[in-house]
Amino acid sequence: EPPETLEAAERLTQEAMAAVMRGDKCPDRADRKREFEDAERRYGHALRLYEKLTGRDTMDTAIALNRLGWHLKTRGKYSAADTLYRRSLAIREKHKGPRSMEVLVALSNLAENCRFLKKHDESDCIMARVAFLRTLHHVKPAVEGPATIQKPKVWQVFEDGAWKDVPADPVVEAPAPAPADELLGELLAATSTS
Repeated sequence: EPPETLEAAERLTQEAMAAVMRGDKCPDRADRKREFEDAERRYGHALRLYEKLTGRDTMDTAIALNRLGWHLKTRGKYSAADTLYRRSLAIREKHKGPRSMEVLVALSNLAENCRFLKKHDESDCIMARVAFLRTLHHVKPAVEGPATIQKPKVWQVFEDGAWKDVPADPVVEAPAPAPADELLGELLAATSTS
C-alpha cells in the first residue's frame, strides 16, 4: 500500500496512464482486460487520496474525477462515468466559475458521454454551452468535424489577429472578451446539470 501523500496520488495516476497504454498495445484480450482493470483501480485509489488529502470539493479532486470518468467512459461504463463527470463539473463551476476553460473541458466530456448514454437532447444543450464558451474564450478545436466531440490534443486560440495552436493540457486561459451575461444566463438555465 503506497503512502497517503499527494506524490503517491500523482504516482498512481501516472501508473494508471501507463497501464492504459500497455493495455492498448496488448494483443491478448485477457491481458488487455487485466491492464485496464489495473488502471481503473489505480485511478480510483488516486481519487480517494485526493479526496482525503485535499478535500472532496477541490480542483485536485475534480481533475481526478475527470480522469477516472474518462477511463470508465472509454471502457463503456457510461453511467459510472456520468456520475463522475457531473461531480467534476459541479466542483469546477464552484471554484472557477461557469465561464472558465476548466468548465468548458468538463462540459465537453459530459456532452460526449451523454451521447453514449443516448441522452441526445441533453448532449445538444450541453454542446450549445460548450460552443458559447469556446466563442467567449476565442477557442476552437484545432480539428473541425466529427472529431470535435472528443477532447482535442490542441486548441486554437485567437490572438493578435490569428489562430495559434495551444496544447489542450494543461488548460490555457485565454482572455475573456466583453461579458455576455444574458446569453450565459439562458444557457446555464437550459443546461443545468443539478
